[in-house]
Amino acid sequence: MSLAHKLITALLKSKGDALHVNPGQTVEMTIKGRRRSVSAQNVLRDQIEEILAELLPEGQHVEPEVGATLHFDHELPEGTAHVSVVRQEDGLHLEICPRTTPSPPLVAVPVSTPAPSSPSLHWNTPAASPAAPAPSSPPPDASKPSDVVEPAAEAIRAPSSPALISTASVPSTGPNPSSAVKATRQGTAELEARKAQATPVPGAIDVPSQPALEPFTASSLRIEDPQEPLDVAEEMAHYLETAARFGGAEVMIACAHPVRYRQNGVWSRSVHEGLSAEHVKRLLDSLLPEDRTRLAPPCRMMVSTPSGHRFRCTLFRDHLGWGARFLHVPLRPPRLDGQPDAAEWLSRITQKPGFSLVVGPSQSGLTTTLASLVNALDAQRPGHIITLESLIEFEQTGARGFVSQRQAVTHRRAAIQSIAVEAPDWFLLHELEDGGELLQCRQLVDRGIHVVASVVANDVETAVERLVRGHLDEAEWGRILLKIDSLVELSWSFGSTGRTHMVRLVDPS
Repeated sequence: MSLAHKLITALLKSKGDALHVNPGQTVEMTIKGRRRSVSAQNVLRDQIEEILAELLPEGQHVEPEVGATLHFDHELPEGTAHVSVVRQEDGLHLEICPRTTPSPPLVAVPVSTPAPSSPSLHWNTPAASPAAPAPSSPPPDASKPSDVVEPAAEAIRAPSSPALISTASVPSTGPNPSSAVKATRQGTAELEARKAQATPVPGAIDVPSQPALEPFTASSLRIEDPQEPLDVAEEMAHYLETAARFGGAEVMIACAHPVRYRQNGVWSRSVHEGLSAEHVKRLLDSLLPEDRTRLAPPCRMMVSTPSGHRFRCTLFRDHLGWGARFLHVPLRPPRLDGQPDAAEWLSRITQKPGFSLVVGPSQSGLTTTLASLVNALDAQRPGHIITLESLIEFEQTGARGFVSQRQAVTHRRAAIQSIAVEAPDWFLLHELEDGGELLQCRQLVDRGIHVVASVVANDVETAVERLVRGHLDEAEWGRILLKIDSLVELSWSFGSTGRTHMVRLVDPS
């Protein structure tokens, strides 16, 4: 069944009022005056063109001018749907409604007809379509908690798959005896039975596109719990998918607290009561990779949801029990050339082999900056690039050159030493720790390798002092090496915290 027929079939079977398909947004359905998302991914412009091509009667098309509209009916065995199309600057916008009255002839509205002011269509507004009463929004429910905000679009469906893929950044402690059980959950008869009994709206549409983030408005967010009992793996996936759908919110799960989400500095919470210590531990146990059998803080690992979103998970333990913080990681880092003065800094460090620093406080975007630098180098000067990270957040392979990512928590100096044998063009070190690693980087520069390292510090002077401390015989050499010739500041804004951080790029002469 094509995507267009899936959309109309889901609308007719769920007895919805309208289906809205807009570029760059998820497919939404209006049911009894309330709009909810029915797809896990955003719809691309090309997909809307394909949907319209499947629905249009033969010989019909939408004019290329902005504001052109078209209205027609499409018949299926399940019933007839009325389709309204308008071409906006960002592409085609569709609204599909069930047809309950005899259909009028196909009408193409001239381009001179004013386009609707809102990108989201209302099928009863064009003169050529029959009038239909607009569904009214239900009054607010005074019984709901005051700190839970009413939605503009309801919360997310439970994930289509309970599987969560984790890669931990700590040494393994042995095989996980429950991994085989977790691996078989997805195809169990109970899961299929629950899916068959569920309402057709959640998960009705599966848009085959790359996962994308949806614009988030904190004042319109209301987090709902799963509509049906789920096992811990499915429940954990539901919470993370909810955060990813609302623009990559930060998620906090802890004992005696409801699940909390933060986006743009604003906190929201799920509607349930606080989680018990036993339940939190079972949720976090479901995230453990196969080579680990127990929780052991501090621990950081990457977790992937069924739809492809990635989260950096940090486990902790307080006086009440276990907890975890999940931070959404974009699929791709931002472009470095979009930052002021970054192009000039990039030009300077690529002229000849040298050693450069990326300095900033914790959570300021150091990892994001180095990942953006990898993409910029691969695009401008494709070559052999090696990165050494404590936790691989952005997965990069290189579009034009070769990018190799290494993960090392312990034995970092041995890992750096091996770089000299491979002799890459570029070496990017995440979180340079001390003067010993600094000396190793200097040796790589002497071998003709470009080295860029990030340092966690509030300012460049503090970073330099910490690196040369304990190496007094090399102190003068270190100060000369780290003499600041130029200082470039990059501004990264993180959606979950709402804060803007500054990262300083140092080009030593």
